[in-house]
Amino acid sequence: EKTLEKILPICQKDINVISGFCKVHTLEYLDSLIQTQGIKKRLLVRFLPSDLSSGATDKEIFSYCKSHGWSIFVDHSIHAKTYVFDRIKCIMGSANLTDKGLGISDNSNKEASVCFELDDDSYTKILSLYKDSVELDQSLYEYIISHMSDDDVIKHKQYKAKKISIECLFPEDFPNEQSDVIELYNS
Repeated sequence: EKTLEKILPICQKDINVISGFCKVHTLEYLDSLIQTQGIKKRLLVRFLPSDLSSGATDKEIFSYCKSHGWSIFVDHSIHAKTYVFDRIKCIMGSANLTDKGLGISDNSNKEASVCFELDDDSYTKILSLYKDSVELDQSLYEYIISHMSDDDVIKHKQYKAKKISIECLFPEDFPNEQSDVIELYNS
């Protein structure tokens, strides 16, 4: 978060964000830090129907991007978390473009990222991810949205409602050859 607060206000040319998951509030946060008008902004996300059903990615990012000057690209196999600023500065690590990922949530994830300067060859390799993607237009957006099933949404809400928590397992928590198989199954 602190690195973004230093880099984005001085970014002059372009921003390229590659993230499996993305939330609208986090895009708003990035936009709030940008001070240069007309900066080129590109986003590459996974955007699978299951990501949208589960809430990992907001389906509203499409309309947000279109109305706030972001070009949005989709690659269903993307897993990278890469942020490139003015073709020079790069943040790479485990943080998705979500409030929890970037540490701007009260209940943030524990992420690890590194900030470094890119050489031309590395920048070209990162850009190649966009070549393997498809720009998200209205037609593709509607197709992906139509494949979000109501069952997926219901299953996700039921899963979240269970609040299963395992803090620690010890060797005695695992079955041995004398354990009752039914007891194991019921656990």
